[in-house]
Amino acid sequence: MCSIAKYSQFICIYSIFSYTYITYHHLHIYLLLTNVEHIFTYLNKLFIHSVTYISECQLNYTESNRIRG
Repeated sequence: MCSIAKYSQFICIYSIFSYTYITYHHLHIYLLLTNVEHIFTYLNKLFIHSVTYISECQLNYTESNRIRG
């Protein structure tokens, strides 16, 4: 059961890095296509979405540890 928790933690960390890379790539394209006013709106949405995503991931990891322990 311990290996499942470690595996889920690895998936969690990998997901965060993948998500960061993908959003950086999209942000780069977005910066080329838009003006400054829209960039700040996009960054705000990106930040909120990132925090939500990471929080949900951490919550899932904590929940799997609670069930295991």
